[in-house]
Formats: sequence, structure tokens, C-alpha cells
Amino acid sequence: MSSSGITHHQRKQSLISLDIATTTIFPDKDKIGIYTRENIKIFTKLLLTNGDICTEKRIDIIIYIQSHWINIERRRSLRETWVGAKSITDIIIKSFFILGKPSNRTDQVKINNENLIHRDIVQGDFIESFQNITLKSIIALEWIYTHCRQAEIVLKADDDIFVDIFKVVNKLLPQLKNKSRNIVCSVKEDNTSPIVRDSGSKWYIPEHIFPKRTHLPRFCTGYFVVMTSDLVPELTHASEGAIYIPVDDVYLFGLLAQTLSNVTYNDISTSMTVYDNVALDVFSKGKDSHLMAGGASKDVHMAKIWMEVLVAQNQEKH
Repeated sequence: MSSSGITHHQRKQSLISLDIATTTIFPDKDKIGIYTRENIKIFTKLLLTNGDICTEKRIDIIIYIQSHWINIERRRSLRETWVGAKSITDIIIKSFFILGKPSNRTDQVKINNENLIHRDIVQGDFIESFQNITLKSIIALEWIYTHCRQAEIVLKADDDIFVDIFKVVNKLLPQLKNKSRNIVCSVKEDNTSPIVRDSGSKWYIPEHIFPKRTHLPRFCTGYFVVMTSDLVPELTHASEGAIYIPVDDVYLFGLLAQTLSNVTYNDISTSMTVYDNVALDVFSKGKDSHLMAGGASKDVHMAKIWMEVLVAQNQEKH
């Protein structure tokens, strides 16, 4: 019997009843919090791998973008802006997009065609849904550990976020140089974020997860996170016995990270915003902008901010 009161046999039987091709990992709310990574191995199979992205012996930054399969144009915009900056001075940058799968073959052909052109998609064999987002985190960690473990720094972002990659290179890289077990993000400190126990919410976390707590342990908001790569194998290992929850940032940077010792959190909340209008306004200030990451949910916003950043970068050179 597990600490959640559910036996291994019950977990196994629940999993067997799922149809991977047509459902999310949680067809019912009462399934949340009963699976460990051992039970979801069949969901972490890859449809698209692209294991040859990191062929260089030295890689400074590996970027992974969590993207919904349907956001083809958004990925195009990212490739044409900050994600497409493959080298800055002598810094080597690699990137990939982590996707779930569509529910029909016609849409899968669209993804296959996109991948034939760009060769930068890692796709899991599970239906795209909010409740399956944590699977993307697990797969991304496993992929980096398997195919890009030489990377020094891991940068994770959502596909509606603009990142000033020049600030990452010029400010964060020196800050993290020769350091280990470091995470840079917007930190939500211990006991400041209420745990959602309402089963009707998409952020629902059952009572047996974080028992006797009303607020979450420290974690990072997941839309923009940078971490030293030595945490990748440790987080991957920690996920093997952890109960799966669909709130990916709480899972990865809270539930898993709290099992590790001597992890340093660096809070850059004041350098981030999820709001497009704030990002547009602040990045338009050029070299006086204090933002490192901001919302860019529209392609036109991504392109506009990128141009502002390029202009500011050119001004600094002169």
C-alpha cells in the first residue's frame, strides 16, 4: 500500500484501462495523484526524437520550448526571433520544441512536415492537453539527459514568451558560470501560494499530495526558467518515484526539487512579466529595458519586441 492509500495493483489496473491514442493520462479527476513515473512509462514513448540536435562537444545553452502542437505559426515566429539565435559571439545555443500529439492523422502529417523542414521537434505519444503538460517536462528532461548532457545551461520557456537571449548570455551565463544546483526563475516562496483542492479546477491537487499543507512549497513559475544542467539527471531520477500531478511547474520545480539538497533559487521576478502590453512597453525602451522575459502571445508582438531588442543590442555595440 502506498502513502496515498492506493495499491500498485490498483495503479496498474487503472493504467491498463486507458487508451493512449484517444485520451489524456487523466480521463477522470479521481485519477490525479495515483500514478508514479513507473506507471506512465508507456506515455513517454516518442513519436519524433531528433536526437542529433546536440552534435557539438560543447554546448552552452539548450533551450526547450513547451508548445501546443497546433501553434505552428507561433513556432515559426520563435525560430525567426530569439530561439533562432544559434550563436552569440562564441556562445553555442541549441533548441527544441516539446509537443504532444493531435487527435487525428491529418494534423499529425502537418507536424511531420514541419519537422522535416526544421528537425527541432520532440513529440510525445500522448494527446495534447493541459493535464498532460507535466509529461512534456518529464520527456524534456529525459531527452536532454540522453541527447544533450554536454549543455552547461538549460533554458525552459513557454511558446508565448519572448526571452531577451542577449541578456541571458551576457548576464545569466556569467552569473551561473562554474556554479551548480542553481535555478533562476520567478520564485514563489514556501507557503505563499494556496494549494487548489477544488476538483473542478484544472490546477487541482488532491489532499494526499502535500498533505497537511494549505499552501505550496517553494517552486518556480514555469513560463521562463534557467537552470544549471547538473540538475537534469537529479530531477529525472527524482521523478521516478514521485506522484504525477498535472501542474507542471509545481511538479518539476516544487515536488521534485524539494527532494534535492542544496538547490539555490535565484529570484528574477522583477525581470519578467506574462503580460503582452507590459512587455511591449518595457522592451520598447531599448537598452533601458529591465526585462529578460515577457509575454508575446501574438506573433506580431514577438517580432516587434525582437526588433526592439536587436536595435538596443546594436546601440550598445556602438
